Amino acid sequence: MRGTMVIELNEEASKYFPYVEVRPHQDEFIKTIFDAVENGRSVLIEGSNGLGKTVAALSACLPKAVEKRLKILYVARTHRQHDRVIEELKAISKKTQVSGLSIRSRREMCLNTLITKHALDAREAIEACELLKAKHACPYYRNIEERTEEYSEIQHQITIQPYTASEVHRIGRRRGFCPYEIIKSSLADVGTVALSYLYLFDPVTRSAFLRSLETPLSKTILIIDEAHNLPETAVDIASSSLSLFSIKQAEIEARKFNHEDVADFAKTVRKGIEEMAGKVPKEALVAPESLLDLFQ
Repeated sequence: MRGTMVIELNEEASKYFPYVEVRPHQDEFIKTIFDAVENGRSVLIEGSNGLGKTVAALSACLPKAVEKRLKILYVARTHRQHDRVIEELKAISKKTQVSGLSIRSRREMCLNTLITKHALDAREAIEACELLKAKHACPYYRNIEERTEEYSEIQHQITIQPYTASEVHRIGRRRGFCPYEIIKSSLADVGTVALSYLYLFDPVTRSAFLRSLETPLSKTILIIDEAHNLPETAVDIASSSLSLFSIKQAEIEARKFNHEDVADFAKTVRKGIEEMAGKVPKEALVAPESLLDLFQ
């Protein structure tokens, strides 16, 4: 149940705040963000659970976003948090028309069983998807090319009110269109996008995302939820990984093309890592020198 404080919001923010009452200190939260956006400044705020930070941030940012034709990028870590943004936008849309989408990866949005059952990671899903599209072998993408009028109607529907990624996934499944492509082609026409950190902080992913968004970062209002997670995200982005499966595939491919020296090298690396892993009872750091010893 919401608090009993009387709303003390300016006219612009109150146009988008969807509830009759505000929670304690929620109006202060909105005013602080509104003033920062109004003056083109960044602001860092810490608030307790239950404050209603999501709807407060949206209500504070939407007036300037609409006035200046800026997009709101609401960055959060989990799908549940992304969907929460859309849920609040739906509440706002009952008062003032707004649009928004939460987005997920290509692999999570895919309907093609060749990818959902056999792609082991995001990279494989991307490669398989692009290959199927190039060969016109994906019915869900082919339908976009063949049923353009119906697809345009769906796309228009998606861009005039808030939708979660899972809702778009259900629409795509029911109508036979690729959900990922529906979202990708709709990004340029929605006002708010809820997304994960990687879409903005990973350079490769950001480049592809901004092309679909058709909006430079200078024309956006960026909201970062739980910003204390950013250092860990930065470490993950800057880190590289190589699975034993990938090494095994490299060995097989090298032998296929008669590169026996490369195949032997890959096999040595794989066997060495397997042997080292068998001696470690739990996750632990491995000295780089111990890996180099494998090749001597």
